[in-house]
Amino acid sequence: MRRRERSAERITPLNPTDEQRALELRRRLASMLMERMNTVRSAAQFVFRHHPSIVREVTSAYERRRRAAQRRKDAAVPDAQAAGGAATPAS
Repeated sequence: MRRRERSAERITPLNPTDEQRALELRRRLASMLMERMNTVRSAAQFVFRHHPSIVREVTSAYERRRRAAQRRKDAAVPDAQAAGGAATPAS
């Protein structure tokens, strides 16, 4: 038991505010990096708009999948409403 407590003391930061500051810095840097990546991706989309194969290489696969899923969801809603509206009996 004592060995476990000693090893935990070694990895626990002495000053929690240092840990908070490091985490805040990490979050700000990650946010700045994402902003810059998005700027480069949108510029590449514009520059290579007539070359879809290149655009696929420089854009985010995650964003493409997310947009496609949203398009499918949007397309399914009117179909479901039309089918549901016609199938409901009049009261």
